[in-house]
Amino acid sequence: MLRPADEAAIASGDATRLSGFPLVPYSNRIADARFDWHGQSIELAANRSDEPHALHGMGWQRAWQVSEQTADAAVLRLDHPGDAFWPWPLRAEQRITLSADRLTLDLSAVNLAHQPVPLAIGHHPYFPRDEACVTLAAETVWLADARNLPVSSCTPSGPLDHSSGPQMAGSAIDNCYSGVSWPARISWPDRAVGIDCSANLPCAVVYANAEAGALCIEPVAHVSNALGRTDVEMPIIAPGEQFAARIVLSISD
Repeated sequence: MLRPADEAAIASGDATRLSGFPLVPYSNRIADARFDWHGQSIELAANRSDEPHALHGMGWQRAWQVSEQTADAAVLRLDHPGDAFWPWPLRAEQRITLSADRLTLDLSAVNLAHQPVPLAIGHHPYFPRDEACVTLAAETVWLADARNLPVSSCTPSGPLDHSSGPQMAGSAIDNCYSGVSWPARISWPDRAVGIDCSANLPCAVVYANAEAGALCIEPVAHVSNALGRTDVEMPIIAPGEQFAARIVLSISD
């Protein structure tokens, strides 16, 4: 169902060359790696040399520990003490379950700080791009500026409207959609994959890049740069509470 990762990609340790990675404690970008939180300016360490923004959270660049493993499932855990890349402690978990026709991701992140903090977990899968057609219905698409930050929203139309399954060949897109009506669907001439999600993942980042051979439909909890804007929100989690979500990829007719 996913873009395969060869031995060289795995050996590189670069998550962007693999089949997917978790997005925790936020998704996409935080503008200029800073935001205000309860009157305090939070400055984050840059986590990618070619980006002025904080990108994809910090979980995609950390080593997760295998806490459980069976023939068809594994549980990965990340204990984050708080650091320059994200100031608040958290514990995140991925429960990955395979069956004959589906991949189920049960994702959670627990707030270990002594105050309510922004916290969510989503996923960044990569799919084969060639000959792919995407069907994804959404209320809104966010238009991005030259810095890949959302600046305004509108009803999807033209090449940004994926409600009827246009082919992605030749498309270059990196936009966040909100009010997504899951499931979405990706089809190729010989197969198709359905993407279904829990209701607390109402957004999706759609990314297609011919040079990278990449197609991504990323189920996420909030609009990109939510912490840098006042007109959108991201989940705020109380001390000891968790954000938990499910994503299911299934073979589709």
